Amino acid sequence: DIEQVMQGYERATELVPLLGDLGWDAKRSFNGLMSITADGMPLVGESPEVGGLWLAEAVWVKDAPGIGKVFADWLVKGRTDWDPFSIDIARFYAVQKTPAYVLGRCTETAKKVYNPPVHPREPYLTGRDLRRGPFWPREQELGGYFMEAAGWERAHGYKANEHLLAKYR
Repeated sequence: DIEQVMQGYERATELVPLLGDLGWDAKRSFNGLMSITADGMPLVGESPEVGGLWLAEAVWVKDAPGIGKVFADWLVKGRTDWDPFSIDIARFYAVQKTPAYVLGRCTETAKKVYNPPVHPREPYLTGRDLRRGPFWPREQELGGYFMEAAGWERAHGYKANEHLLAKYR
């Protein structure tokens, strides 16, 4: 819908007049949905559930050439020139594949894309408290500041150590 595109374009040219000088070229532009995953990264590789089914999902235009190269190498040669873990579809654990987790985390990730957090390591609010390690109760007693990784609650600092901040500043 060109009207939808033009509304955003006109507002953008108010903020950055150079865009107006460059002009609008419908042949070199597109408007569509942005595909967002639970961690904001593409899903690439062979499906862990369906052997032989290869996927490249949530690949943004800016990433497409590189992802295409990695995908082709992986599919044809069985390996890539770099570690594909951050985009590997198999990086998610079962607890991260439930409908509730996916909906909550994808919704939150989309908000972080459009309204970046104050700090890049701002913890997620959704998909929390799914797994706890054996030391979780003690870390809780120490005032642990928890972040989630692979469904696990992990302390990244402790309130019990706050008195050390003044010493090391």
